[in-house]
Amino acid sequence: MPELVTDCPRCRAHRTTFDADADTFAGIGTAGNRQYEVFCVCRACKRATIFMLEERDHIRAQQLRARLTQSQPLAAIRPSASVDSFRLLRHVSPPDVDTAAPPEELPSDIKGAFREATKCAAVACYNAAGAMFRLCLDLATKGVKGKNLAARLEALCEQKQFSPELRELGSAVRLNGNDAAHDGSLDEEAVEDLEAFATRFLTQLYTEPARLRAAKERREMRRSDEKKKADG
Repeated sequence: MPELVTDCPRCRAHRTTFDADADTFAGIGTAGNRQYEVFCVCRACKRATIFMLEERDHIRAQQLRARLTQSQPLAAIRPSASVDSFRLLRHVSPPDVDTAAPPEELPSDIKGAFREATKCAAVACYNAAGAMFRLCLDLATKGVKGKNLAARLEALCEQKQFSPELRELGSAVRLNGNDAAHDGSLDEEAVEDLEAFATRFLTQLYTEPARLRAAKERREMRRSDEKKKADG
């Protein structure tokens, strides 16, 4: 049975041995090497952990690729390859839970805050999630005149002609964001409202205008091509 030696995230044993009992193909890393999630049992505490492993280097990866299809499990190459052929990335933890993707065309700082907010929500850190969703709104409105977030949101709603429902929800969301930052009293339902508002607001502010610009550019390009053909 393949073995893995590392620190146990369950019992904190240092450099303990794990039995690697099962695995599944998990995707391709940034360097093109295959990654696997491996179900392991700690010999010290007898509890299970799922570790993420990646092919160690390109030379070894090329040797393994001769035996593997893209989605074939690590078990398919035993015993011709061992866990030593792979690099330990980390153990799978609650932040690996799938979360909602941020709206398209967001600036990098707002996208980062949105992703952090959804990760916090996924692990039930609702006050942290609320604070990060509020940060998304702060960053999105920082160039708008207004003494506070409420005034900036109102000004944007006027300028962009957002729906009355979105404006009403925004007022409640702003208060929820304040509760997260100052009182620490948010629950799952309040965070869901924050996420819904932030998603709709950012989509209307960034995504939809970008799509309209792209559509306009495509129309202009088609017309230009048609004119060139007609002139030619």
